[in-house]
Amino acid sequence: MKVLKLDKRYRLENKNNPILEFYPQWERFSFFFSHGSDENPKFYLNTQLTTVIAFVLPFLFGVFFIPISLLLLYFGWGELFIWFPINAKNPEEFMDVGRWGFYNYGHETKFNIDDFWICWGKKYWVFNYPWSFVHYKHEVFLKNQTWQKYNENLEDQIFRLKYPYSYVLNNDEVQTTTATIYKTRREWRRKWLPFTSLFARKLTSIDVSFDHQIGEGAGSWKGGVLGCGYDMKKGETMGDTLRRMEIERKFN
Repeated sequence: MKVLKLDKRYRLENKNNPILEFYPQWERFSFFFSHGSDENPKFYLNTQLTTVIAFVLPFLFGVFFIPISLLLLYFGWGELFIWFPINAKNPEEFMDVGRWGFYNYGHETKFNIDDFWICWGKKYWVFNYPWSFVHYKHEVFLKNQTWQKYNENLEDQIFRLKYPYSYVLNNDEVQTTTATIYKTRREWRRKWLPFTSLFARKLTSIDVSFDHQIGEGAGSWKGGVLGCGYDMKKGETMGDTLRRMEIERKFN
């Protein structure tokens, strides 16, 4: 057996067969069995070091440690993959591999948890936490300088602007096109508080469409980018946001 230090992880292996992998990073709670694809069809357990500690604490020190265990389950750290010497009979492609167990799921940061998933093979059941966000409304800014809930009949009334847009490739070649932009506003509310905007998440952004493909993949089989969105900062005009995006945004 030997321990290898790889990119962002440590691996314990025996004769090139992985036994355990450890990622010293924050990760949402999970405890499920699955298996790799056809390249490595062995079964494994995916969980976190904090999850193992959370399960053991109440048994060792009593029920008074349950609050600490719940905290450890929420703020997971130390992702573990424990491999078993059992191969799947008919390993599928990676995206089709099933799972058996449960885990938390969320968007944006790893501390944001929205759903609890229970999986059995390729079947799954999703339960939203009461604090999770659900989409409430989508508005667009019109030519009459008002906001209106979006529907397809408003397309001709949306206030749009056109700007020249330049994108610098990794080889310093400059691509030029025209960007057409308009302003949108979206709101997400807590699942159990749909009747109030209190604690809601609101986002104003520009919707951008380009006359020609841009990005590293333009002109290749990958294809370039023809459109995107970008969040606006307080006090910015649509043009200000586009110019900031022109500096910050990379299309690989």
